[in-house]
Amino acid sequence: MGRCGRNEVKASHAPTPGERPEQSFHNTIDGDNQGTAVQAGTVHGGVHIHPPAASQPSLAVVPLRQLPPAPPHFVDRHRELAHMAEIVTAAHQQQRSALLVLTGLGGVGKSALATRFLHEHLDRFPDGQLYCDLRGFSRLDPADPADIVQSFLHALGVPPPSIPPDLAGRAAWFRSLTNERRLAILVDNANTAAQVRSLLPGQGAHTVVVTTRVHIGGLALDGAHFINVPPLDESTAVTLLSRIVGEQRVADDRRSAWSLARLCGGLPIAVGAVAVQLATHVSVHLAHTVEELSQRQRLLGASSEQEENEESSVRAVFDLSYDALAEVPAQLYRRLGWYPAADITTDVACALLDRAPHECEQALRALVVASLLHEGQPGRYELHDLLRLHAGEKATDAETPEARHDALGRLLDLYRDSALAADRRLRSYATSGPPSRSEAATPDFPGPDEALTWLTVEHTNLRLLASYAAENGWPEHAMGIADGLWSLYLHRRDATSWLDITRTALELARRRGERRFEGRMLNRMALVLGHIGQYQQAEDVLRQAQQIWEESGAPERLAQTLQRRGLLALAGGHPEEAIDHLDEALRLDETLDQPHNTAITLLGLGRAHERAGRPTSALPPLERALDLLQQRDDPYNEARVRIAYGRALAHSTPHEADRLLEAALATMRRLGSPAGQAEAHEARGDLARAGGAPRQARQEYAAALKLLAETGERAAIRRVEHSLAQLERTPHEAG
Repeated sequence: MGRCGRNEVKASHAPTPGERPEQSFHNTIDGDNQGTAVQAGTVHGGVHIHPPAASQPSLAVVPLRQLPPAPPHFVDRHRELAHMAEIVTAAHQQQRSALLVLTGLGGVGKSALATRFLHEHLDRFPDGQLYCDLRGFSRLDPADPADIVQSFLHALGVPPPSIPPDLAGRAAWFRSLTNERRLAILVDNANTAAQVRSLLPGQGAHTVVVTTRVHIGGLALDGAHFINVPPLDESTAVTLLSRIVGEQRVADDRRSAWSLARLCGGLPIAVGAVAVQLATHVSVHLAHTVEELSQRQRLLGASSEQEENEESSVRAVFDLSYDALAEVPAQLYRRLGWYPAADITTDVACALLDRAPHECEQALRALVVASLLHEGQPGRYELHDLLRLHAGEKATDAETPEARHDALGRLLDLYRDSALAADRRLRSYATSGPPSRSEAATPDFPGPDEALTWLTVEHTNLRLLASYAAENGWPEHAMGIADGLWSLYLHRRDATSWLDITRTALELARRRGERRFEGRMLNRMALVLGHIGQYQQAEDVLRQAQQIWEESGAPERLAQTLQRRGLLALAGGHPEEAIDHLDEALRLDETLDQPHNTAITLLGLGRAHERAGRPTSALPPLERALDLLQQRDDPYNEARVRIAYGRALAHSTPHEADRLLEAALATMRRLGSPAGQAEAHEARGDLARAGGAPRQARQEYAAALKLLAETGERAAIRRVEHSLAQLERTPHEAG
């Protein structure tokens, strides 16, 4: 995922069957297992996964202001700023979006111009501003537009479970959500029209600014206006230099100042780097810097044809800044050229350097002061892609292959072990992998909130590092990161991203003969495929997993897989098939003495019999499930059983059914489960409708829909809306 404006993450801990909900968290993963919702049992319990909601939330709050800060030293560009303002004004007067595409060399100041313009016109964007970096010209993998749109939807208030799994669905929702709004969107470093199109908002007076190094002519079809951003002329470059080093110092030697501007090629990134060196070393004469740069450029044979090789035109400038660094910052800078991910943190620096945190923090600050690193979010740093190339060149000159291997090994150890530790903290009832297998320090996660926050914030780095590990001979690390990301999927529902990583990990596991890992990943993959409605593929995957567990002699995993096949069949509307699988799973559960998993299987059986039209047959398994869960002090799943029990008793003993449903609703309220409360309200609505009480039924259905809008359960929303429609067709019922 590309670097986008981040929201502060507060974990919403979703207990799965087998885990007692903690009072301080909110349960958001639960619900009725119909339509495309899949309840997933495990040896220790189950997980509930739901698809996006059909109803779309309104843009209720202004999103975070995601624009990067306006550049502190900005000069000229009056012509470009005026042209941009004319285009935007004309478009907005017609209630149309303005699409501005800024083209120019790397380091020429396109992003600075874009942020300057947008900050000067914030009043035009009362509904907020969004930002992303598509990494179109980086050594890193380009950002996935699907991930970008997901982050936009999340910033605009869409609950993670509601976000569609595919790019087309996300882009359509984004357009709908932004229709008739006024947003600013800054899209940095685009390389193709396809990258940009899915990020365009709906109708309205929006402003979209795209920066790129190439002419993306295809965007002309989308109404783009192209604005070339040339290098600064020498006079303007001198002005920029004087604002950083001081006007008097430049005035004392204007000839040298003009020579420096010429040597920097008019690129603000180069002028800034030279200016920082001069500002740091106040005793150095401008003439001395001119001579040093001239000599470096002669030695490098730098080309004056910047359009063909803009990196080499500023290499001498970067060399000047690099050579002024102390030993540890210089080593960190070089090794950042190896770094195969996006944001840089103190933990990353510690892994690359194998030094104490305080030394690494000092090195990071030194690179910021030298204008070789930029601090975006507090504690998270970014390296311009031109500087990344330069750092890599310095590493090639000064570092050994052994040092590179060791540094990247520590880095991958850190992220693998941290992901597994976070997953264990979020799913303490299960194990995602062994404890830390390296000496690399891993974050200490005091609770699930902190673990989920770390996984969310580090998601982009985790994906990039997993991909790098898979492609560069670190299979255990790629598999470990994929393993550790399971909890993040459960909370964020990013099916596309998770499937991409896991398919790569599965291929590695098959090559290595890691059958148990393959089976676990297949079990999880089936849940995800079921969540996005690909039932046949999910069933095929579970068959593969079942074969693995049968061949490897793992009865606990086999029982889990059979249970999931049953729940998948129930979700797909095939209760008889579900009963067959669940009966087989139950026989295994009982021989293995797995009381809690037995209870979850019994719950599934009870629901399957009730949905098959045999409520009497549903009662015995539900009674057994309730007894087992009461012994294990699991109020969350007890409430789920009571809801199923109430449905089974609805026609024979409605008063007892109402008592059970009321008790279940009270428990779900106490536990803070919106989905559980919605399920109870829906069941009470069905009971009231069957009992000839339409007014109460409407109230219950309305309460259910309000809660479902929060959890994003599309199948349940459709079902409740259908029940309401049926109720409205019988207006003369007694109420």
